[in-house]
Amino acid sequence: VCSSDLTVLHWHRHSYTLPQGAVRLATSSSGIEQAFRVNDNVYGLQFHVEINAELARMIADQMPEAALGPGAIARATAWGNAALDRFLAKH
Repeated sequence: VCSSDLTVLHWHRHSYTLPQGAVRLATSSSGIEQAFRVNDNVYGLQFHVEINAELARMIADQMPEAALGPGAIARATAWGNAALDRFLAKH
């Protein structure tokens, strides 16, 4: 569970339609689907939970200029690491 305002990295406008029975977990401020869950064991993520400072530097030239605002990488990395740890601990 996280707050309603979460920093994640997403730099494209691709989206999807929620699968039947899915629960929406997140959308972007522009309404693009970002995460869903089906039952308790299937998760779909549009954003990049695996981001860290090294990966962000590697892909920076592919991202919109505003995507890497002050502290964005640190916030996204901290949340992504915590989410992955919780997921791995549960499964």
